[in-house]
Amino acid sequence: MSIDEFEVRTKTSGDEMRRWHKRGLISFDPDCGTEFDDRHQIEVEFVAALLRSGLGDAWIERILEHLPKPYCYSTGQTFYSFAHGQWVTIPPERDVDDIINEHLDELAEAKDWAGLRDLCKRIEDLIPTEEMHEQE
Repeated sequence: MSIDEFEVRTKTSGDEMRRWHKRGLISFDPDCGTEFDDRHQIEVEFVAALLRSGLGDAWIERILEHLPKPYCYSTGQTFYSFAHGQWVTIPPERDVDDIINEHLDELAEAKDWAGLRDLCKRIEDLIPTEEMHEQE
């Protein structure tokens, strides 16, 4: 997207982004003809949220000190814990089927045949028999 579209989408002016780039807070120069993509948007939104939080520059520098650049962190998943003095990232929600399949693959890779048999028995116990179906 163009710089004009990018400014509207991120609710951030080109002047702000230029200042942030000079301070080393964003990885790209908005004046270099960059075609802006989702990665740029995430980075600008993260930095904007931090700078607009009301924290002073000293605090911002302090909490960003050990956070790897570029700051392409989702504002919905990455938070600074003042209580623990560290950044916390909440993992994205995973599909239950993916979790189950990953666990089954791990059991098979570890050759945990007893664990797989136990799961198989548990599944069989949960599936209603035809007699139970007829009673419902």
